[in-house]
Amino acid sequence: MSRPVGAASYVGLLRLPGAAPAFAAAAVLRLSYAAVVLSLLLVVQGATGSFAVAGAAVGAYALPSLLAPYKARLVDRVGARCALTGLGVGYFTVLLVMGGCAYGSVVDAPPYLLLAAAAGALSPPAGPVMRGIWAALIPDEAERGRAYSLDAVAEEGLFAVGPLLVGAVVAVANPVGALAVTAGLALAGACALGLSKAAAAISVPAAPPAGRRLLGPLLLPGVRWIVVVMLVTGFALAPLEVAVVARATQAGSPAAAGYLLAVLSIGSATGGLLWGRLRHQPASTGQLLAVMSVLGAGTVAAALVPSLPGLAVVLALTGAAIAPAFVVAYVLADRLVDASVRTETSTWVTTAANVGGAAGAAVAGLLIERLSASASFAVGGGLLLVMLPVLLATRARAA
Repeated sequence: MSRPVGAASYVGLLRLPGAAPAFAAAAVLRLSYAAVVLSLLLVVQGATGSFAVAGAAVGAYALPSLLAPYKARLVDRVGARCALTGLGVGYFTVLLVMGGCAYGSVVDAPPYLLLAAAAGALSPPAGPVMRGIWAALIPDEAERGRAYSLDAVAEEGLFAVGPLLVGAVVAVANPVGALAVTAGLALAGACALGLSKAAAAISVPAAPPAGRRLLGPLLLPGVRWIVVVMLVTGFALAPLEVAVVARATQAGSPAAAGYLLAVLSIGSATGGLLWGRLRHQPASTGQLLAVMSVLGAGTVAAALVPSLPGLAVVLALTGAAIAPAFVVAYVLADRLVDASVRTETSTWVTTAANVGGAAGAAVAGLLIERLSASASFAVGGGLLLVMLPVLLATRARAA
C-alpha cells in the first residue's frame, strides 16, 4: 500500500547538501529551453518574412535531440563541470550569432537553419544532469522517486512560464532581445549547474568502460524495454497536443486550445506532486504498465467526449498520469545500470519519448487532415492499449 509522507518531504529534498543551488541552476537552464522555441520562431520569421522558414528552423533545432544521450555520455565521461560549461558557452554563442544575423537584416534561410541545428546540437542536458545529481545524493529508491517527481513538476511549470517571458521581453524590446535573454539564461544556468558542488557528486569513471559501444546502455535488455515503453507512450501522447488544437479550432474557439493544453500541464504537475507524496512499493514494470493503461484509456476517452469542457476534464485526469510515467521509468532505468552511465541512460528514456512524440505528431496531423481529431485521439490511445499485452509478455527480461 501507499501512504502519504507529508508535504515537508519536498523541502527536505532541497535541504540535502548542494541540492537547492543545483535545482535552481537547472531551473534557469530549463526556463531558457521553455522560451527558446518561441524566441527562435519570432526571430527567424521576422528576419525572413516566412513562417515556413521559421517552422523549418524550429525543426532543425529539434532534430539534434537524437544526440542527447551522447551529450549525457559526455557528462558521464568527463563530468558535469566540463561538459555543461563547454556546451553552455557554445549554445550561447550560436544563439547570439543568430540574433546578430537577424539584427543585421540577413534574409536568407540557410544561415538560420544551420545555426538552429547547431544550437540544438549544443544545448546542455539540464534534466539528465539534475536527475544524476538526485541519484547521487539519494541512495533510497523511494526518496529518489519523490525527487524525480519534484523535478517533473518544476519542468512542467517552467514550460508554462517560458512563453510568457518571451512575450514580456518582446513587448518592451523585440524578438532579438528575447533570443538574447534566452541565450543568457542558458549560459548562466549551464555554468551554475556545472560548477555546483552537487554536480561534482556525479560519478565519473577513471577510464572509459570496457566494451563501450555506440548504443551504450541500450545493449541491456531491460533498458531497451523501458525505451520501447516510452517510445510508444510518446507516440500515444502526441494527439493530446496536436488534436486538442484541431478540436478547439473546429469548435470555433481556437483560443481555447491554450486553456486546454494548460489544463493538461496542470494535471501532469498535480499528478507528479501527488505521486511524489506517496510512499510506494519499489518502482516496478507493473507500475509503469498500469500508468500507461491510464494514459491509453484517457486518450481514447478524449475521442468520445463531444464538448470542450468535457475534454478539459478528460485532459486533466489523463495528464495526472504523465509525470508519474516518467518518474517510474527513470527509477527503473537507474536500477538497471551502473552509476557511471546513469545520466546517459536517463537521457535515452527522454529521447525515446521525444522521438515517439515527433512520430505521433506527424501521424496525428495526417489523421486530422484525412479523418478527424477524434480519430487521432483514438489511434494514439488505441495503440498504447494494444501494446500493453505485448509489453506485459516481454517485461520479464526487464525485471
